[in-house]
Amino acid sequence: MIGEYVYDAWGNLLEEPTNGVLLANPFRYRGYYYDTSIGLYYLNSRYYDSETGRFLNEDLISYLEPETIGGINLYAYCLNDPVNYIDPTGHKAEWWQWLISGIEIVAGIALIATGTFSALGAGLIALGVGSMISGAVNESTGGSFMAGWLGGQVGGIFSLIPVAGPAIGAFSGSVVTDCIDKGQNNIDWSKAVVSGVFGFLLGMPYIDLGSDIVINLLQAKNSILIGFVHNLIDSLWGREEP
Repeated sequence: MIGEYVYDAWGNLLEEPTNGVLLANPFRYRGYYYDTSIGLYYLNSRYYDSETGRFLNEDLISYLEPETIGGINLYAYCLNDPVNYIDPTGHKAEWWQWLISGIEIVAGIALIATGTFSALGAGLIALGVGSMISGAVNESTGGSFMAGWLGGQVGGIFSLIPVAGPAIGAFSGSVVTDCIDKGQNNIDWSKAVVSGVFGFLLGMPYIDLGSDIVINLLQAKNSILIGFVHNLIDSLWGREEP
């Protein structure tokens, strides 16, 4: 290892590097491009100031009530939570993917905990967890988190189909990811086909077995799960006990 950078949560250097290679490297905190001439990070669409924890200009995403009390601050970095979120595009933190996957997981737990639609519940949990893993893996190999996440979502939905599901899911997920990362004219079809074949071969023996294991495991924790879901819903909606 040549050296390392030491940052706080917002991207401020805690120790100035002395190594020439580290000083010359333009990609610093979280892989963002650091413009040494102005001391700001460029996140592909706008500049971020780590000292204030703010962008220099507001997010371009459509938002109906930016001035509403308690509304989203369009200058804020990662919703003011840089420990749990990243913002590689400068448009918004990758929080909505986590939210959707979290809803899928909670919904799956709720279905299993109440003893209804257990197979669907197990599928929703697998969908939520799998899409996040897919996003992280794709990002680590040079792609975007969103592309991997959407591919995982599409692939996971198709994988719920009996018999051919794993093959269709792996194929479609790979196509969606490539389409977003590389464009519709640059899809790696051979990779998609191979993913589909391996998805079929690896998934078939575990369709029923995997579902049974997940269902039995979660049902064994039934009371804990019910309490977890109840408390989570209360915290999200701010409900008070009567």
